[in-house]
Amino acid sequence: ANYAGFGADDDLKIFHNGSHSIVRETGTGSLYLQSNDNVILSKDSNTEIMVKGIADGAVELYHDNVKKFETGSHGVDIVDEAHIEGATPHLTIQRTDNANVPTLRFKGSAGTVGASIDFDGTSGTANELAFQTYDGASLAERFRVTYTGAKVSGVITIEDGIQEMLSEWQKLQPAEGLSWAGVYAPVGDNHRFSNGWWELEWDSKESSDNAFSNPSPEFLAWSEKYADVMTCDIEGRFPWTFYLPRDPGSFGEVMGENGYFASEFLACNFKDGKASQDLRAAVVQFNEYLDMNGSENPYLFGVYYPEFEEADADFLWGNWHASFESMKSGNADWEENGKAMQAKFDEISTCISPDYYNSRELYNDPSS
Repeated sequence: ANYAGFGADDDLKIFHNGSHSIVRETGTGSLYLQSNDNVILSKDSNTEIMVKGIADGAVELYHDNVKKFETGSHGVDIVDEAHIEGATPHLTIQRTDNANVPTLRFKGSAGTVGASIDFDGTSGTANELAFQTYDGASLAERFRVTYTGAKVSGVITIEDGIQEMLSEWQKLQPAEGLSWAGVYAPVGDNHRFSNGWWELEWDSKESSDNAFSNPSPEFLAWSEKYADVMTCDIEGRFPWTFYLPRDPGSFGEVMGENGYFASEFLACNFKDGKASQDLRAAVVQFNEYLDMNGSENPYLFGVYYPEFEEADADFLWGNWHASFESMKSGNADWEENGKAMQAKFDEISTCISPDYYNSRELYNDPSS
């Protein structure tokens, strides 16, 4: 075939073989395509790019003029699906510095990491896999595979069993004197009550004692049926006096579909010389603050005073919101506008970081 030859021995040839146009390097060197700007392979219309090399930058690969692969200073980006196929396919992640922790991250559309799998184990330590998920505030470890077995952080939940158990409990005849019931499942780590709790509110201590001393046959049957889902430690219950300082519907209905709400609890201790009457005076001022500033989202609060000797906090302060999103919004507003009121609370008590719970109202006596 006729060709255009370049070099001493025509090492570079450009020709057409009757079917295809060919650029061929036949010598011992390499074939370079060079540009001070971009190198682009495209259709003859110049509108559909196949490969694009950017000077001092990325290399991009396209499928039907849609970019699917791009290099960067951080590594590479792949759009849509990376498909690995073979008789024995492998996906290998190898670190070159054993002081670092390789991570497989899962991000939302906004770029926030919602979950991750970490290869945890640096030089001289055991290699472990840690599974983390976003709990509404930060990434929290939920499962860890070690060289001896596995660890679970938080509560193991058999969702169908839990839902069935709660639904069946709601069908039971409420015990006399029961005014409210709900459950709290921890969100995040390092909770004071790591397994959450089941809360029952009564019109009196006598009603509570009587219900636990004389459980109905239906309750006992329910408890036995769901013993694999939850064990009721009747002797291990903790009594509290609950103080609800204002109408729970002041800012709308907190409890949503199926009774769901998001809750936040702070464990607090009184400072020297301060007591419950000082807190109640501050609560009056807090209610005045709420009356003046309002709340864009449903919100209510309450105070729990322990009635048992082993308590390590003088009181629990509970905040209830319709969701963690509205809780975040309310807390942001409090940080901006509630500084003076917060200072008054700080004069009375010291509180540790809050615990967060996915919560559900199971029963609310309309007459209470």
